[in-house]
Amino acid sequence: MEICRFSGSKPGPHLLVLGAVHGNETCGPIAIRQILDALSREEIRISSGRVTFIPVANPEAFALRQRAADRDMNRNFGPIAQPGPGTDFFVNTLCETMRDCDVLLDIHSFKAQGAPFLFVGPEKPTTLEPFNLSTEELNFAKALGVQRMVYGWLAAYDRFVTEQEVLIQQLSPGKVQPVDVARHNYGIGTTEYFRSLGWRYGVTAECGNHLDETATATARETILSAMAFLGLTKNTEQNVSCGFAESYRFERIFVREDMEDRLARPFSSFDPVSAGETIGLRKNGTPVVAPSDGAVIFSYDDTPVGTEWIYFASQSQRGCK
Repeated sequence: MEICRFSGSKPGPHLLVLGAVHGNETCGPIAIRQILDALSREEIRISSGRVTFIPVANPEAFALRQRAADRDMNRNFGPIAQPGPGTDFFVNTLCETMRDCDVLLDIHSFKAQGAPFLFVGPEKPTTLEPFNLSTEELNFAKALGVQRMVYGWLAAYDRFVTEQEVLIQQLSPGKVQPVDVARHNYGIGTTEYFRSLGWRYGVTAECGNHLDETATATARETILSAMAFLGLTKNTEQNVSCGFAESYRFERIFVREDMEDRLARPFSSFDPVSAGETIGLRKNGTPVVAPSDGAVIFSYDDTPVGTEWIYFASQSQRGCK
């Protein structure tokens, strides 16, 4: 794992930027290396604080050009007492690095077609996520230049895992593919773990489709905006926004119960839907309906039984202009 650190001559926050937590998401590594090159040629200078770049956070999966190697690094993330080789070792290295940082920016891309968006933490502290820096995190997210935001991930994932466990108990052995499911804290990824360390905040930037060339440009501009907002660079020309054009709260992640479950229609990322609209059909014809006005964030025709099928979020005004 390559770790690159730069320090300014004045005190300031410590930013951590991750790329390729999922090995098939290449916009992060490419954008980070472009910025590393600019830093080495002093086209960009760190004037205050520190920044740590990890271009490829999941080297095994990146070498395979697939989402994960032995397991998804961005689920059930946290220190491992008895790590095996591969993913476990790299997770522990990331956890050790995080303890020295103040702000996390995790760069991703996605399989669906659609515009970039940000994953942000909860609006207020909860039992599930006792996070106290929501205002600071939201202000950071609003400065990154991305026009769409989603929050409520961990609460929606907690409900999904509960429903997943019920389904697995009902199905006959062998019907569910051997996937890493129904585990305590399965919804916790890099940012959720980072927030749990106390007085830290982190944002996931979903920069576009895996194969979209503009995703790299979005990733690069997001990183530059993050450094400018935190005062690491004196980049007064960096274009940052003061709020989001669209905001959504995660409500449901519907689990696939049978391979004959089908989507009501093909969905692109963030396709709008109305309350009560049918978004999927179970094998027996039972409709899966939108619980409120909102959008289908992701949907998958090929996902295995017992895994995430349809991601639904309701409309929100949080952080909007």
